[in-house]
Amino acid sequence: MRTFGSLRGIVEAPVEKLTEVKGLGEHSALLFKLIKAASERYLKDRFLKSQNVITSPGDLISYCQSKMGWLKDEQFRMIYLNTRNQVIEEEVLQEGTVDQTVVYPRKVMENAIRLKATALILVHNHPGGSPYPSPEDRELTRTLTQAARNLQIKVHDHLIIGREGHFSFLENNLI
Repeated sequence: MRTFGSLRGIVEAPVEKLTEVKGLGEHSALLFKLIKAASERYLKDRFLKSQNVITSPGDLISYCQSKMGWLKDEQFRMIYLNTRNQVIEEEVLQEGTVDQTVVYPRKVMENAIRLKATALILVHNHPGGSPYPSPEDRELTRTLTQAARNLQIKVHDHLIIGREGHFSFLENNLI
């Protein structure tokens, strides 16, 4: 705990860094990775009902924080939904640098059409911690929402996950 500051710091640390701690071998380091993987799976199962329906916004946020809140680089994920709001697919659309990722609206819409999605949830992280949207985040959300609307696809939300919490465009009346 002294080395990594918290349980979260431990489970997010690379195996190589964990094994540098005196008294902690490779098996113990792998056990921490197993704990993290099991927790992510539990949260994903909680986030989805048996028929892949999102159970609640809170469970969705917990799941996204477990998958993305610890990343050191930006990642942009898409959750594609059908008419009954069942998850068709979740994908990492782009991975970027510490403070940006490039998202192409055309690629988002191509994938949505290919999957026959009728709704989308956009999710990306801010590795720096603050979940508040940048002007570029706001513009991207407007662009993707308009492109989706033109194709009769609804954007349910755009979530930004940060170490200091989350930001929902829907909760803040920006969608």
